[in-house]
Amino acid sequence: QHGVEGNRAGQHRSVEPHGRAGEQSGRDGQLDGRADQKEREERLAAENLRIKNALDKCSTNVMIANNEGRIAYLNESVVAMLGNAEADIRKALPNFNVQKLHGENIDVFHKNPAHQRNMLANLQGVHRTEITVGGRTFALAATPAVNARGERLGTSVEWKDRTAEVAQSIGAGLARAALAGKDVYVEKPFAVNFADGLRAYRAV
Repeated sequence: QHGVEGNRAGQHRSVEPHGRAGEQSGRDGQLDGRADQKEREERLAAENLRIKNALDKCSTNVMIANNEGRIAYLNESVVAMLGNAEADIRKALPNFNVQKLHGENIDVFHKNPAHQRNMLANLQGVHRTEITVGGRTFALAATPAVNARGERLGTSVEWKDRTAEVAQSIGAGLARAALAGKDVYVEKPFAVNFADGLRAYRAV
């Protein structure tokens, strides 16, 4: 008889069919697996949120682009920096709008998009460069973003507006040339920096 087993005394007892026990064990295993997966996903989401909150508030200007070059993230610092430079940037890029950068291609800042895409695609470590847009000089540091398995997720770019530093350096150079008796032509944007550089050079 199925499900019934006899003993030596002639008594009978019920026995749970092996198939049902196996099915129950399988269901329990699936539930445990789903619970573990959900817990891992929740931990990962919490970790990602902590990282995002830290990036949002850090003083470094950070922009992240995906593998297609689309801007997927901008922190508050880089938005503020580009916002301050927006009027100048529009001299070269009339349609530039810092509030609409999310989703745009990072190529928008470069004169040679094909070269830029190729460089980012083959990026192995930190790449540092400078670009000039609308009279503004920006220092960039691009770093490949990868996951725990080493798979490429995109590119992180740190920005720094070096316009004032460059102008000051030019002003100091012109001041040295003027004091050396050389003819110097000072364009209006650098007039203040030239005067500052001259005073600083004389003070040394």
